[in-house]
Amino acid sequence: MIKVGCCGWGRINLDLNKVRYFASEVKGEAPRKTGRLSTLQTYAKYFDVVEVNSSFYSYHKPSTYEGWRRAVPSDFEFTVKCHKDVTHRFLLKPTAECLESFNSTLDGALACKAKAILLQTPASFRPSDENFSRAEEFFRSIDRSIPIVWETRGDQWLEDKAIRRLRELLERYEITHVTDVLKVKPVYISGLAYFRLHGLPGYNLKYSYRNEDLERLLKECREVERELDGDVYLFFNNYAMYIDGVRFKLLLEKGEPPESPFGSRALRVALNGLDCWPASKSDLLARFGEWYVWIEPDRNVKLKAVLKDFSDKIYESLEDLISEAEKVMGE
Repeated sequence: MIKVGCCGWGRINLDLNKVRYFASEVKGEAPRKTGRLSTLQTYAKYFDVVEVNSSFYSYHKPSTYEGWRRAVPSDFEFTVKCHKDVTHRFLLKPTAECLESFNSTLDGALACKAKAILLQTPASFRPSDENFSRAEEFFRSIDRSIPIVWETRGDQWLEDKAIRRLRELLERYEITHVTDVLKVKPVYISGLAYFRLHGLPGYNLKYSYRNEDLERLLKECREVERELDGDVYLFFNNYAMYIDGVRFKLLLEKGEPPESPFGSRALRVALNGLDCWPASKSDLLARFGEWYVWIEPDRNVKLKAVLKDFSDKIYESLEDLISEAEKVMGE
């Protein structure tokens, strides 16, 4: 099964209107109001799983993780990103302090019944003899009762010798290699596949995926799913991750992607369902000028940058505004 989520849930309310635009096609009409729902509960209406990303920066109490677990449906899932002390400060050297830091992450992961703990090492952690020895000693030293997945970074890990050594190490300790599957195939998968998407063509968090990107992504995930006796976890980690995530879910569930959200259609996605018509250009600038829209896959701008070239008139409806957008953008 392919399970779709994002790296964190804290910013979903900023994109909620855009998320609802697509989510209404995935699950039927989404509720227009969140009421007293927490941000996490709002997120859980649209996604299957979340990667707890704040755990990379903070040591949360187990009670915090328990509260998150109680707040969402029983079939909603968590994964937890290991604290940066383990990966970036101690660089996997299993000192007493490093293992204490890892055990803090493990306690939280157990408290929320996480499906995996993510290790993300920096590009400065190269595939040297010393670092392979460190990683091996680290994996021997930790409690692996929750599956460990490892995202290596840096081009040196893509060289043939490093790939062979990495595959041997991961296979020995049954650890899944985490990659951005649109760029790099994992060298080894144990139990579950784990992909993190960071934009295109390189590490580009400002990129929003085109429909053809999402279709290629689905093909890659399906191929892994067919070969794997386990689930495929797919996490979007870009500024448009909530929008791109629900678009991919629509492709996954319906078999075809939604309309492309770029150009004039970006305004339709952003302003759908709003009871603000008729509205003047100045009204729209005052209410929505600071909202961001992706007018191209690698270009998002504030709505005021688009509206500045519109005619200074009263717009009777969203369709009226879209017609003006098509003229201004030459579509």
